[in-house]
Amino acid sequence: MTPGLGKQETIYQIGPITWGILKDLGWNMNPSIFVIAPKNGTSYIVGDSLEIEWFDTNEMGTPIYKIDLYNQEGNLVTNFTPVISGKFGTNSIKLAITSDIPSNVNYQIKLVTYGGDSYNNDGYFQIQNHVAPPSAFPRGDKYAKNTPIKLQSNFANGEIYYTKDKSIPTKNSSKFNSDIILDKDFTLTAKVFVGNNESDTMVANYTVNTDILSGTISCGGEPSWIGKEGMGYSDGKAREYKWGKQAGMVFRSFIEIYIESIPQNVVIDNVIFPILRGYKDSIYTGLYNLDYNGNGTIEKYESFTAGTNTKKIDAYWPQVNNSGSDYDYDFTSDKLTAEVKKAYTEHKTSILFGIKAEDENIGKIFWYNPPSYLYFKSYMTINYHYLPGNYLVDQVDKDKNSFGFVGLWNSSKWDTLLVPITKNFPKGTTQNPQYQYFLASQDYKNGTTQKFRDWKDASIINHRKYNITADKDSIIARFDQSNFATVQNYFEGNVNGGKISFKDPWIVDSVDAKGALNRGVNAVFHDSLPAPFNPGLSSLYKGVFLNQGYNSVTHVWTPPYYSVQATSQQDINLGGSLGTRTFYFQNWGGANVNYQSPNSLETPVVFTAENAVASANYKGHFLSNSSSALTNNGQRKVVRDRFGIYHMVYESMNKLWYTKSTTTNMSGAWTPEEKLLDLGDNTFITNPSISIHATVVGANLDDQLKIVCEVKNGQAEGFDSRTAVRRRRK
Repeated sequence: MTPGLGKQETIYQIGPITWGILKDLGWNMNPSIFVIAPKNGTSYIVGDSLEIEWFDTNEMGTPIYKIDLYNQEGNLVTNFTPVISGKFGTNSIKLAITSDIPSNVNYQIKLVTYGGDSYNNDGYFQIQNHVAPPSAFPRGDKYAKNTPIKLQSNFANGEIYYTKDKSIPTKNSSKFNSDIILDKDFTLTAKVFVGNNESDTMVANYTVNTDILSGTISCGGEPSWIGKEGMGYSDGKAREYKWGKQAGMVFRSFIEIYIESIPQNVVIDNVIFPILRGYKDSIYTGLYNLDYNGNGTIEKYESFTAGTNTKKIDAYWPQVNNSGSDYDYDFTSDKLTAEVKKAYTEHKTSILFGIKAEDENIGKIFWYNPPSYLYFKSYMTINYHYLPGNYLVDQVDKDKNSFGFVGLWNSSKWDTLLVPITKNFPKGTTQNPQYQYFLASQDYKNGTTQKFRDWKDASIINHRKYNITADKDSIIARFDQSNFATVQNYFEGNVNGGKISFKDPWIVDSVDAKGALNRGVNAVFHDSLPAPFNPGLSSLYKGVFLNQGYNSVTHVWTPPYYSVQATSQQDINLGGSLGTRTFYFQNWGGANVNYQSPNSLETPVVFTAENAVASANYKGHFLSNSSSALTNNGQRKVVRDRFGIYHMVYESMNKLWYTKSTTTNMSGAWTPEEKLLDLGDNTFITNPSISIHATVVGANLDDQLKIVCEVKNGQAEGFDSRTAVRRRRK
């Protein structure tokens, strides 16, 4: 496979990644320079720094002789002659934008090498004499609650600050880094700051739409343009539109708008196409619907006129600002809305639109640079309302996207409702209530590990009765991300074996006349589960929700929440000479978990991170990880009081333990171990000793136990101290 250039073909820049792939494949690639910045559509202010960035594929580096600045008409405006030796890989330099460079003009830079080769950036950037205010998307209006709002500026070095209380933003205000959520009505004010320059204030009013039966959605697409000159074509993609005629070349633009995200069962009210952003002059523009099935640029270019599948939608004069500054214009018409409606009812996933000058002999070109915050995508805004009905039924994922279906009980079976959909339900009264029953999906959302969490009113029962009391309302099943977790026993160093119990409000383990359901806050423990137990993503449990039922700020527990349960003692076969030993419950521990009552056998638990582990900690009777802990009584580890009861202390797992016999028979029953001392993992306890001291209290003797051990901190040689523990004999 050898690259070549045929007749009427165009040479174009392939980009550094493609260049590297072809070189790795063994192609003989000439060294080249790819200009990365300034990016197309960006703006700079007079007095700002113009950062130029390029990628050099010459392993020895390519020295740059000069940098030329051209305007959009192709005229040289000025040049810069910095000393740039060049290196392999990414290079950059900052140049000052001086006041003698004309402002409000589109520019392109060219890097010129000592060999006379030149390399330009993709598209055009603009130098302005003032900072334009930011733009907001969507624009100020009424939208559904929790709609995300983006702020955008084309200034390469600009920072956006905003407020929601009608005050004028400063650099001490909130900086825009992520979506602003429409959680309540507010007035949004925003400014762009570029160095010491700042824009005028953008003001937009946002209102939460309480009319749940209507909505707005933006459908995106990738722009491209085709330029035709003679029989040759120039194909520019994914950065801009242009149409009209320039330097003998006729340009036409295209965009494929993807409409599959429009909800089902809605009526489209109107369509807005905000594609027009111009400069000084206007062109009478035609908008076309192209049923394009070709595979090449020629077919796409000719599709405006060839064949019977092309339909002219409308024509209009774009509105422009004669000062040359940016402007906003939203095109809409009944004909455009009708075309989108038709495609929607035919269940098409996209529409290919074409844009051209109605008079292609006119010597003008029209440009549109899609906003950078849409990742160089353009979009159509579609307003819609649901089909007649007083209740909206929906099922949404964690990002509030509708999917799948909801069950509606119909006498003896569940009917399937593809969502979102509106239904007419008769309103009940106190004397004569009207109920409907709904079922959320019990499977994961397809392609995810999201499962049903609750309904809009916070009920977590998967199928439930809904009392129809309002004139209109919404019934929405909500899904959320589930996560892997483990519930286990920790038998003094051994996590395998034993039994554990777990209570999950979401597990579907009950049944009524309408089928299987979960118990919610009335959930029961599933007892004697083999440990370790994983309510994992492939089990009946389908994972757990994080931070469920516990507020880490107020430390308040609110049902529903998960619970764990241990038994007070378990007999575990350790094998070999150890045989079966009795282990006594101590407390709960683990990783990424919180407990309401960590010292109780039964306690609510919250999982705080993926792969959380809840551990029931047990102490083995007369067991130690120290080989000398129980070998002899040289350190007085066992004493006998005057009543014949034996008392023992020993060290295990870096902790000091105490137990006593319940009879005078040393080989008889003993109490569960009691932890006397725990100084942490890095403090070592050894050589405990115990003695009995009899003291006179009034006319009676009172026995006291005195327990002493040695303590070693960290890795120090020897033991730093001895610790005494006193307690009364019980």
